[in-house]
Amino acid sequence: VLLPLALFLVARRFKLAKRRRQLLWRSTRQPPRLRSKAGSEYHLFLSHAWSSGQDQVHMIKRRLATLAPKMKVFLDVDDLEEFGTLADNVAASDVVLLFLSRGYFASKACKIEYMAACRLGKPVVVVHESNENHGGAPLEELRDQCPDECRAHLFGSRAVVPWLRSETFQLVTLKKIVAVVLSADGGEAATGKQAGGGDEIASVAS
Repeated sequence: VLLPLALFLVARRFKLAKRRRQLLWRSTRQPPRLRSKAGSEYHLFLSHAWSSGQDQVHMIKRRLATLAPKMKVFLDVDDLEEFGTLADNVAASDVVLLFLSRGYFASKACKIEYMAACRLGKPVVVVHESNENHGGAPLEELRDQCPDECRAHLFGSRAVVPWLRSETFQLVTLKKIVAVVLSADGGEAATGKQAGGGDEIASVAS
């Protein structure tokens, strides 16, 4: 009798601990409801340069799996079947995250991804690695490397979000990412006071 009860209590404690790590609306203490657009397979596509941003996007996907466990995130090393399908994978995603680090705009794969995002008018969220010891580069330098025909779409819609080493600051960035996805999907963040997916991310509590 005691063993099943102990197992139940452990499982319940684990479930509650996992829930406490999720993002919740402050007003309702419920997790945001994610929707997918018709024809979409992923809520978020992670575009990055392997040479300088691979570890960081792995961290982003790993932390989002806890904070927003129902979010479907595309990462090439996990989900890419063929190199030639990159543009199709962008098309099948609601939002494209551009992780800007050294060499991003020189990468052939990244060019396919950000050009597809521009051509299709995909909502984008730009996350910037500035620490040169971790593959970073100055934002203005990266902005100048962006092709003219894409600069307005990639940099003109909303502020660039920094990626920092501190877990606390990373959480702020991750909340902003979730808010952009919710807004793009027409979910809860697209209505009322939570509209826009920018600074309104303060409406979300962990």
